[in-house]
Amino acid sequence: FENYVQNSDFFASDNLVFGSGGGLLQKFDRDTMKFAIKCSYVYIEGRGGVSVAKDPVTDRGKRNKPGRLKLIKDKNQKYVTVSSINDKDIYDDKNVNDELVTVFENGKILKEYTFDEIRKNCEIDLDQVDGMTTL
Repeated sequence: FENYVQNSDFFASDNLVFGSGGGLLQKFDRDTMKFAIKCSYVYIEGRGGVSVAKDPVTDRGKRNKPGRLKLIKDKNQKYVTVSSINDKDIYDDKNVNDELVTVFENGKILKEYTFDEIRKNCEIDLDQVDGMTTL
């Protein structure tokens, strides 16, 4: 590394990324909570909204829901993700409250949280999150 830095005319601090794999200190990654962010819907100027879905035949566990999504509470107060495509009746129900809040959209911050608000939001009952299901 030192040799690279001393002999490179193209060095910039944002050109390097350091990391470690293999869980050297602790095993914590997106698979720990079975979490990943995936595209499910795009708006194309002149065409409108388009549903997007990943559905690999080699691993059904990696597929995602197509369409616009809502996070709702079911009758047992458990969080459930519903899709405008797969769960249209529930998604369109005006009596169903979307628990998600739009924070950032089209380059604009719509909602800011204080550190105290973030801490309070982290105090949710983990039983509501554990084993999150989809309809």
